[in-house]
Amino acid sequence: MVDIFHSRKKHESFDQKDDFIDLSNYDVGGRLSGNVRSVKVAEINKYDDMAIISKELYDGNVLIIDYSAISNDELLWKRVVSDLKKIVADTGGDMAGVSSHLMMITNSDLRINREKLKMEMD
Repeated sequence: MVDIFHSRKKHESFDQKDDFIDLSNYDVGGRLSGNVRSVKVAEINKYDDMAIISKELYDGNVLIIDYSAISNDELLWKRVVSDLKKIVADTGGDMAGVSSHLMMITNSDLRINREKLKMEMD
């Protein structure tokens, strides 16, 4: 794994007053090994979109799916959810709603923690 926080070029200096490290200068492309999977955003507008979504899921990618375009069509919505549940069962992944019109589907390497992080108010 590439250590991007300590791999600055020798001529670069880190100013202590900076609030962040600009990671845009660090290209990790091509240096990642193994089967690289991605987190992708998808939108379902019609049932035919399921072909692309299912391919992405079977390829091991994580999807955040916007289903707002079909949320008013109950029959289509149930059909899509049924198919997605079958894919999740086939791949050993996980599926959860993220918001009123977003869901996340993961591969077998990831589980979705359904607990919200509690932030303390000062």
